[in-house]
Amino acid sequence: MNTSPFKIGMGALVLLVPWLTTAQAETARLELKQLADPAGTFRFDRYAIYRMVNHQGLHRLRDNEDSSQRMDKEFAQVVRKEPEKYLCDFPFRGVVKLGSQRFGFVLDSNRLARGYHRLHFDLNGNGDLTDDQVIEAHRGGTVVGGDYASREFPRVDVVIDVDGTKMEYSFFVSVYSYGIEAGKAPRQANVSFAAATYREGQITLDGKSHHLVLLDFNSTGRFDDVFTVDRKHSFLDGQIYPTYGDVLLIDPDTKSPAFGYGLTDRKERVPVSKLVCIDGKYYELKISPTGEELTVVPYQGALAAAVNMNCGQYDAVIYGDGGVLKISGEKNKPVMLPVGEWRLLGYQASPARSPETRPAGTEDPASKPADPPKPHRRSLLARAIRSWLGSGNDEADEDEEEDEEAQAISLRGRQTLASGVGTKDAPPFKVEAGRTAVMKFGPPYKPVVKTQYWGSPSEVYLTLAITGAGGEILDDLLVNGNRPNAPSFQIIAPDGEIILRGKFEFG
Repeated sequence: MNTSPFKIGMGALVLLVPWLTTAQAETARLELKQLADPAGTFRFDRYAIYRMVNHQGLHRLRDNEDSSQRMDKEFAQVVRKEPEKYLCDFPFRGVVKLGSQRFGFVLDSNRLARGYHRLHFDLNGNGDLTDDQVIEAHRGGTVVGGDYASREFPRVDVVIDVDGTKMEYSFFVSVYSYGIEAGKAPRQANVSFAAATYREGQITLDGKSHHLVLLDFNSTGRFDDVFTVDRKHSFLDGQIYPTYGDVLLIDPDTKSPAFGYGLTDRKERVPVSKLVCIDGKYYELKISPTGEELTVVPYQGALAAAVNMNCGQYDAVIYGDGGVLKISGEKNKPVMLPVGEWRLLGYQASPARSPETRPAGTEDPASKPADPPKPHRRSLLARAIRSWLGSGNDEADEDEEEDEEAQAISLRGRQTLASGVGTKDAPPFKVEAGRTAVMKFGPPYKPVVKTQYWGSPSEVYLTLAITGAGGEILDDLLVNGNRPNAPSFQIIAPDGEIILRGKFEFG
């Protein structure tokens, strides 16, 4: 006899479910730590991956009066007292939000041609810029040339409020000025605030201890910001708008070089979102606003298989009702995903590992790279794309002795990879119980040339994009560390006459 579970023991069920959830939850206490001041130079050290965060930026445009008036109005709301006189006639006034507070600041200079080098920051948050020590820019890290200048400042330490909780916080400041002319404000000035504070701790799942590092990746002063995707807007070429949140590093490899800021540039880098995948298992993720407490609860939803038949190895970021999710896999090998509709946000793919580098007992003939097809065109771009499909990474010379930075550059120089970005028109894939979904992204790649007319009908602009199996657009391509040669083009008249030859330019 089939009996509905809703008719038996409802009172017991209500009491039992919270007990089960609490029993399965694991909570980690994360310690607040600060990054050392790099003194104007980026260092390839064990903390390099911790420094790679997105900056919170503010921009002043000399010719945009509406934008300047809005910034000045907000500044007047936050700062009630400032120095009687500044060194230059065009100080940069602004407000930055950190945690639940707004802080006013002013950038000043006694020689604007060399950029803004003095920072008045309301360190104590009392709205008075006259009772705080002026911060001078580093002498190192200064870049000046022509009509632009870039300056970097020492680490700034403050106490901020995050939803009613006081927290020590640190950040780095840099400012870039462009269009510097005597007697005028810079045509454009950008100031960036980058988090110099992170959280670190341990968590044990299924008897295994994991090293966790929580980054304020979007530099807002909070550690619980989730990644989201703007489904209403996209770039002109259809690429998707992601809204950056914070990042969790799971068992970070601090000895490997830290290249790239993207989620797929490092395997241990995962987005703060509803769900997180650790060792192939899914957990609901909860983080306190200050990042002091991180809790994971085993995901109780249904899972089903999905497979990619195009990429040798891949790290991908997908998004759907379950939030933004980082996954990894190999060609023709199913991965388990939460049931629902998902779309591609981005990925990085590389050739399948050769048998010599594959761990013992994991060799899969189906995932072996195929022999590279013979090129039937003379196109350098086509040959470069085909070459990565079956080539492996070069072996490092074991006897080679290099310093830390040289090793990082050397390793980067041997990478073979392709990374792509999802588009708004790319079809979703549906993960359903009892079925294997197909994730379409990766090779084969094809070049697509588009024409645009700007201004005069007699002026045409040609743009080249490389698209993948799912309609994604490649935004990076390296073959043994080298970018393919710029592809050439010909414009041919109907009678066969070559009207124009040229080459596309990267970027």
